Amino acid sequence: LVQIGERAFSGCTSLCRAVFEDGKLQAISERAFEGCTALSEVVFPERLTLIGKWAFVGCVALTDLRFPDSLLTIDEGAFSDCTGLVTLELPQALQVLGSDSFMRCTSLERVMLPKSVRNMGWSIFGSCRNLQTIRYAGTVSEWRSIFKCGKWHEGAGRVEVACSDGTIYDEYHP
Repeated sequence: LVQIGERAFSGCTSLCRAVFEDGKLQAISERAFEGCTALSEVVFPERLTLIGKWAFVGCVALTDLRFPDSLLTIDEGAFSDCTGLVTLELPQALQVLGSDSFMRCTSLERVMLPKSVRNMGWSIFGSCRNLQTIRYAGTVSEWRSIFKCGKWHEGAGRVEVACSDGTIYDEYHP
């Protein structure tokens, strides 16, 4: 199995765990686990490179995500409305955070972001009203060079971005 298909488990409200044994799985497709409201644990395989659009939207019971180092892209809306997430550590190889990828994760407080990220889409942390801190592995200069949509954290308020050489504050002003 190389890919979990579109809407494969969408709406499976009694699904509690998704464990992928190390194998050939490289992608989780669009809306694959959408609305799996009891899903509290996902164990991603080591070869995974893509989490597709809206793949885990509305999985409100997810509290902890451990991504494999191979993950390159978290696509549009992939974890939107996952209101149980408090802390998020993104993998070292990650390059793209699609628009709305963690939108309305209202319990999210802290994000650890690797310096490999090159593109941050529209409203990735939109309406994450409890988001306080992003710990970025790169420098302030590298943070400023990431392509970020101007509204990447719309509705989140003032966010501390702690970089390896200093701290800056990024506040969204509508």
